[in-house]
This record gives sequence, C-alpha cells and structure tokens, in this order.
Amino acid sequence: MDRSQFNIKISKDLLIRIKRQAMMSGKSLTEHITELITNSLSENDIKNSNYSSYEKIKDLEERILTIESIIKAKL
Repeated sequence: MDRSQFNIKISKDLLIRIKRQAMMSGKSLTEHITELITNSLSENDIKNSNYSSYEKIKDLEERILTIESIIKAKL
C-alpha cells in the first residue's frame, strides 16, 4: 500500500489522549489514527445507506397513503 503523509493541527490535550489510546491498544500512533479514521468512514457509510433505506420507506408510506385515499374516494 502506498502511504502519504497527512499533517493536521490538533490540541495538545487531544494528541495526548490519542497517543494514550494508541499505547493502550499496542499500536503505533499511525496505526491507531488510521484505524479511527477507517472506522469513522465505515460508520458514515452505514449511516448513508440507512438514510437511503429511510427515504425508501418514507416514499412507500406516502404511496400507500395515496392509494388508500384513491380507494376511499371510489367507495
């Protein structure tokens, strides 16, 4: 895998917390941050797919309500 350098500015407190987490998990700082970012992106993908499902369900509900109103009007 090709690697690139990515520089960011964060607070000293946050850096200390991240370093502590990395040490506790037995990973290098790079490995730990890469894992955190990867997990975050995966969670966002799940949220986006759930949003699509939500929109589909909402669309189906609206269509059912429309059909119900058409049937009631014909009775």
